[in-house]
Amino acid sequence: MSVFEISITRSYVPNWGLLDACRELLQNAQDEVEANPDHPMRVRYSARQQRLTITSEGVVLDRAVLLLGQTSKRGTGARGIFGEGLDLALLALVRAQHPLRIENGMESWIPDLRYSEAWGQQVLVIETRRLQTPRNHFMVQIDAVSQEDWDTIVSRTLFLPGSLPRDEPVIAVGEHKVLPARPGRVYVRGIWVADVPNLSCGYDLAHAEIDRDRRLIDPWRLRDTVAEIWANAAMASRENVDRIWEMLRINAEDTRGLATKIQYSYGANATRIKNAVTEAWTEQHGDSVPVTSTQEAERADAAGIPAVLTTPAEAEVVNAATGRTLAIKLAEKATTYSRKWGVEDLTAAPAHIRTRWATVCEIAHVIVGGRTPLPISIAEMHSAYTMGLFTGGEVILADHLLSRDTPGEALITLAHEMAHAYGGDLSLGHMAAGEMYTARVIDYIVAMGANWPQPEAAA
Repeated sequence: MSVFEISITRSYVPNWGLLDACRELLQNAQDEVEANPDHPMRVRYSARQQRLTITSEGVVLDRAVLLLGQTSKRGTGARGIFGEGLDLALLALVRAQHPLRIENGMESWIPDLRYSEAWGQQVLVIETRRLQTPRNHFMVQIDAVSQEDWDTIVSRTLFLPGSLPRDEPVIAVGEHKVLPARPGRVYVRGIWVADVPNLSCGYDLAHAEIDRDRRLIDPWRLRDTVAEIWANAAMASRENVDRIWEMLRINAEDTRGLATKIQYSYGANATRIKNAVTEAWTEQHGDSVPVTSTQEAERADAAGIPAVLTTPAEAEVVNAATGRTLAIKLAEKATTYSRKWGVEDLTAAPAHIRTRWATVCEIAHVIVGGRTPLPISIAEMHSAYTMGLFTGGEVILADHLLSRDTPGEALITLAHEMAHAYGGDLSLGHMAAGEMYTARVIDYIVAMGANWPQPEAAA
């Protein structure tokens, strides 16, 4: 028998316990299986003995794996990338008073905590004994594991038998897996790492950045990965698109970042994602635009734009995919009209509008100091919020302005649009001309008094 010290104190990783230790041992064994299929993992639990046994067949480790910084990992894809993982697992088990024994080739290892004369405190030690019969395996036997502990271990380790029932739905998306029956549970390569609030599904990620304690480091990267998963899932099946709608309608955390992923993706896949989302929305709501408040709904209705009241999350995704936002539709409506009357056909307009149009044209001469003004037309605007337009060197006033009993809005709009001959909105030329024209309009309105033609007078 011999005893050798490992320079790890009792107080190291104080938050580690049985579950952390078992996670480490199981993932190491699974890494070995994936690296070498001839080294299968055997896991047995005895409820009667309260004993858990984890065995890697065909594996014999050198004592050097217990040195800090030493590892037997063969590749960067291994779950356990910290060489101290085995040491920490042994420390946690001993400290939590779980008796354990290890069989490793020719040796039996018994971890313990003992006072070190060299260091003046308790450290992890390994008591070794030679086995009478050599073993061709690395086996860890842990006692005092309750049934409840074992059930938790199974639920947190997807590659254990019974952890993932055959009838449990699993959606494979590239390298990742979606687990609809496990909301909020996040695994990395089959190992549980976190429960995330407001996630409507669980996820088994093929890769993620985690710390030594196997906890997620960056929630933003998780959000991005989940968004990427659902963006790709949308291309795979209409059923997945329907799942996305369900999550959007409850503002599930799963869909955060999906709109950005859709909006800023390029290439053939981006087109497929947008088409999938657009097709599903159009099938349900036609060419309607999503709105998120009653105020937006009222604006859409006033402009004659079909709209559907929905959640901000759903609206964001639909807008990113379809490009049919309320703002865009309103802008389109603001610059379009269903009917226009010019000088040549104004006689077809209602009588009071014809009479008021004549007044408007008269005032236009005043605005430009007696010179020939710009052409002025009247139109039925698509949007009730549109007062006037300046396009192609022509001023177009909304007919509803000439239907009002007072001239203020019509004439101020006239001045504003005529000033566009000197520049666009907020340009120095437009603002200067607008101020001058507005002053002349005010002077004229004051002088005109009650002479704004009324419908009765025009009849």
